[in-house]
Amino acid sequence: MESMTGTAGQGDLGQAGSRSHFLPRTRLIEQLAGAGAARVILLEAPAGYSKSTTLGLWGEVDSRPFAWVQLEERHNDPALLAQAIASALEVTGIDSGTLDELRAPVPDYRLRLERISSAMTGLDPFVLVFDDAHLIQADSAWQVIYTVIASMPERSQVAVATRSHPGLPVGRLRARGELLELGVRDLALTRRESHELLASLDLDLGDVADEIHDRAEGWPAALYLAGLAIRQAGGTKPEPQSFDGGDRIVVEYFRDEFFQDMPDEKAQFLYRTSILEELTGPLCDAVTDRSDSAEMLNELAKENALIIPLDRTGDRFRCHHLFRDMLLSEMRHRDPEAKSELRRRAAIWLAANGEIPRATDHAINSGDFELAGSLIWLDIADTLGHGRLASLDRWLGEIGDDRVAQIPAL
Repeated sequence: MESMTGTAGQGDLGQAGSRSHFLPRTRLIEQLAGAGAARVILLEAPAGYSKSTTLGLWGEVDSRPFAWVQLEERHNDPALLAQAIASALEVTGIDSGTLDELRAPVPDYRLRLERISSAMTGLDPFVLVFDDAHLIQADSAWQVIYTVIASMPERSQVAVATRSHPGLPVGRLRARGELLELGVRDLALTRRESHELLASLDLDLGDVADEIHDRAEGWPAALYLAGLAIRQAGGTKPEPQSFDGGDRIVVEYFRDEFFQDMPDEKAQFLYRTSILEELTGPLCDAVTDRSDSAEMLNELAKENALIIPLDRTGDRFRCHHLFRDMLLSEMRHRDPEAKSELRRRAAIWLAANGEIPRATDHAINSGDFELAGSLIWLDIADTLGHGRLASLDRWLGEIGDDRVAQIPAL
């Protein structure tokens, strides 16, 4: 369906997100309503962050008509995209004669685009929505969208909902003050909203809801899935740690929304680096035996594959906690021996780069207790000098008295 008014279609959550209408998202709607100076509204976040639903809710309270273009891969053809935009304008009050002219066959899509631009100048204010914009990869198609943005009448706006970075001149729009950006942090649920979502599922979880919120990092789809899992378990108040990325419902959601169309190379990279709490190019190279991990991390972050930047330089990243739980759980089932070898590689690299405490943790988790013992002894002066006795006790406890007695370094 290429044009809608007021409400979104299926939304961007799949089955999990179809329930997010329980939440009014008042905080976000007020932010959108107050963004009159922005020509472009950009909602950029992974699947499950209620992007489409939020735009639909905005359309229900805004007096302007919402022209909705539900993008598909075929719209990488600029001719088909221009045709879809022309059809979407029907809800704007455009007269039927002009609409027929916009829809009429043309030998070149650029002619249709010129007609669209000309027709829009006389329209009353409206909002043009491009949903699922991550499906658009062709530069020519993005040029069509930008041309339409430049032709929008006064007090009109274009909203773009996407899982990955769009092919628009974002920097230019930002510098001109013409862009409102809503990302993961903006679209994530607050604690209060998380309570409301779980309550809408007839669950009274008390303080446990806060802990589930923290575990899901406010991710709407994950919180909804948590509620489903709890309901299927009988609705009794669970231990927070009982819901994690290994839950069947969560695993199925990740498979459907993230891995179905992901190249195997990227999927394997995510699985193998899930042993790391912090991701950097050199460390990931050592663990995965690659030489392009820095590029891979930046690419995954731009694609919103739940890889979160930790700095502005694009050097340090982390994986979303629940996503990492799922990756680790799947790796335990698929290839438990690989996990040990990957952790051992991480330990060796970290030790060589002066990060002995982190290296020791990985060595212990890899099961290479002799390596762990050597690292503990290598760093003993620094450990004692900085009073890290709790760490020392923990390491020795995890190794075990019997093994400690057999390790020459200790």
